[in-house]
Amino acid sequence: MSVNKWSIRSQEDYQGVASMLRKIADQVENDKKINIDGRIVELPESIGTKIKFKLKDDRSKFSIKLLWQENIPTDFPNTDVELKQSETVIVPKKLKEMKKLMDDSLSNLEASLKKGSVIDNRSANLFKLTVDDFSAKQNPKWQRAISELEDQTNQLLENLKKNEISNALTNIRNIWDQEEKYHNIYK
Repeated sequence: MSVNKWSIRSQEDYQGVASMLRKIADQVENDKKINIDGRIVELPESIGTKIKFKLKDDRSKFSIKLLWQENIPTDFPNTDVELKQSETVIVPKKLKEMKKLMDDSLSNLEASLKKGSVIDNRSANLFKLTVDDFSAKQNPKWQRAISELEDQTNQLLENLKKNEISNALTNIRNIWDQEEKYHNIYK
């Protein structure tokens, strides 16, 4: 797995922060890419977002993430939300990488549903396969959390099959809420 990371840190006043966020928003909207300190990041049509606020001890953190999957295999199924046992995909072995793949695929699916575009079946299938693999590797103390995740995932896929987008988005919100709740319990 190849990782490219860049981060830029600065201390700004309110106007500086707002200006930086506007600049990024304009690049996303108008250019479909972001310039990070001279490095150009091309953006796909469908982008997931994750907004998070964290207060820990005397430190606060607010983050905005744009999420998408770079390298979904080209032979990955794209026509049916229902999974078949013969389908295969390489899922990372490390739990942290699996969690990231689940987050990315769920974010991509959520973004496609919110845009009202065609259901992103690749992301739905990839999410389901990763949840299944994650479940197989579960720590016994996570059983309740994994069981809830599997239930919500099955409901999500069922709602996608029925084209019940509003219910599917509710399932996705519930999955994000569960992730946050159990992350805080098991960290």
